[in-house]
Amino acid sequence: MKKLCKVTFIDGTEREWIETRLTWAIFNIECIFGKAKVRLDASYYIPEKKAQCLIDISTMVGRYVAEIFIGMMNRELGEEGFSLERIEK
Repeated sequence: MKKLCKVTFIDGTEREWIETRLTWAIFNIECIFGKAKVRLDASYYIPEKKAQCLIDISTMVGRYVAEIFIGMMNRELGEEGFSLERIEK
């Protein structure tokens, strides 16, 4: 079963801004698990025209990427600056 974390930002949030922060979260996880494991186990998607990102949390690595990213968003935007939704398929 695929588990996703969908993070939605206010309209106007730039894709590049989201991707930069997600890249930092992934870098932090690489320091713990190593680059090879992160390349195998972590995945995400940032739509071109929506202010959101989807992070695959089916693996431990993906879950930690999401936790770091969400922590960063809490710090930068506050809890009102974005919303979270868990999706299971």
